[in-house]
Amino acid sequence: MGSVVSQPNVTFSLASADSAVANAAQKVLICGQYNVAGAGVANQSWHQNIGSDGEENALFGRNSQLAAMIRAFKKITDRVQLDVIALDGSGSTKRVVDVVFSGSTATAQANFVLIAGSELNHKFTYSVPVGGTPGSVTSAFVALVNADLDCPFTAAVVSTTTLRLTCTTSGTVSLGLPVSIQGTVAGLAAADPNQTTAGSVEPASAGMFTQIGNTRYQGIVWVLNDPTTVTAHLDPLFNATNKVQDGVAFQCRHDTLSNHTGATYLANAEYNSNSLVYIADEQSAVAGSGYLGGSIAEPSYIKSTQFAAIRSLRLTPDLAISQFVTTSASLDQFGGPALASLPYFNTPLPHMSTPGSGRGWTDAEIEQLLTAGAGIVGQNPAGSAAIAGEMPTTYKTDAAGNDDVTWKFLNYVDTASGAREYFHNNVKKRFAQSRLTQGAATQGRDVANKVIIKAYLKQLYQDLSSPTYTLVQDGPESVKYFEESIVIDIAMATGKATIQAKLPILTQLRTIQATLKIDFDVKR
Repeated sequence: MGSVVSQPNVTFSLASADSAVANAAQKVLICGQYNVAGAGVANQSWHQNIGSDGEENALFGRNSQLAAMIRAFKKITDRVQLDVIALDGSGSTKRVVDVVFSGSTATAQANFVLIAGSELNHKFTYSVPVGGTPGSVTSAFVALVNADLDCPFTAAVVSTTTLRLTCTTSGTVSLGLPVSIQGTVAGLAAADPNQTTAGSVEPASAGMFTQIGNTRYQGIVWVLNDPTTVTAHLDPLFNATNKVQDGVAFQCRHDTLSNHTGATYLANAEYNSNSLVYIADEQSAVAGSGYLGGSIAEPSYIKSTQFAAIRSLRLTPDLAISQFVTTSASLDQFGGPALASLPYFNTPLPHMSTPGSGRGWTDAEIEQLLTAGAGIVGQNPAGSAAIAGEMPTTYKTDAAGNDDVTWKFLNYVDTASGAREYFHNNVKKRFAQSRLTQGAATQGRDVANKVIIKAYLKQLYQDLSSPTYTLVQDGPESVKYFEESIVIDIAMATGKATIQAKLPILTQLRTIQATLKIDFDVKR
């Protein structure tokens, strides 16, 4: 081309964006029982990325506990990775409930309504004709129940007039399945459901988490009676070295208030974990009510599954969550790390029935449960929808036995965890290849000292107080408080920077107490 003159000499170089490292995507693990062993399914087998095309039916059995939990999760979201550990309950005792019909013949047409496991999904209505007998009613319900291939009970006729429901799930968790018979039919009667055999013996859980290695689950749905296996897995991960591995397990049981708050559950030392959320439902078997189960006529494991699914959806960036929040604030209609600091109480559970009439905890009982470390699922004041109450963890005392509110609520854990993960990921990126000095930094070289480290931590704190994160307190005073709390010690021989700082996280508005003084004269 000959001599080319190109002046002035201009160069624009492109560099990668100095973008922050986001927190890890949500992953949830469900641990539940199967009753049909599909390909690759065995006791404690680990299955990743469960799809939304009904594969759980062939893998685990359509009417299994595990399949029901997967369906409940997918109703909330199919945008969060869902893995499972399948447990074999075949060696456990299955729960049996009998419903006995009596009388002679129906003298007027009317309905009996049976709930076998779920008010929303497994509610059966039989219109008894004039002349119907206890035997014909029993046979009709056997046909209805067995035609529902998802039902967690199978049905059979015993002694002509007894409807026998046998749970497809074994162990004590089957006690959380509601059974109800309602209706008035002239000439006939239905006795209260009678549990003739209690589910007992849990599937073995020891060693089940060994196979997952370093896979992190922010949420684990736990169905077994004893939480020791899951807390023994999660608790050491709360402050894992050189990585962020923490997560929270969700367990729901229905029982009496004294059992929930006493040594049976929450007063037991094993229920003192910032990695465990325990949802307490009321045992509502009242004589003459025709009902046996929790205050909400849904399986206990579905309650914990749905809440865990909603939490994972709320913490996933940019997903629409308007149906799972009560606030109308525009930015809170989409998921992301900032939702960790939004209260979990008043969270709607749209795929959950509401407590039946006369069922559920009183205000005083709710306070006792909260003090003991239990959350609840109840209803809004109008009684029109199921919502979450306050969600504490079971953590109550530190290692020395002192009362400690640091990790009392799930919001505290999620907020602090989200902030910690952001600090961890971005500090790891920023100082991936830095020299260390106790003196001044050298211009044009990657050299870190106390001033540089402190300035970067302050920058990250300001990110966390921004609308994107909203995890720590905002404003000049808060930033100054954080900055002044930072203490950095540098050990040149080992190349170690030890940092201590105070992190003022956001909490939740739980109580408003006001006094209104009556007055009459406004002209003063």
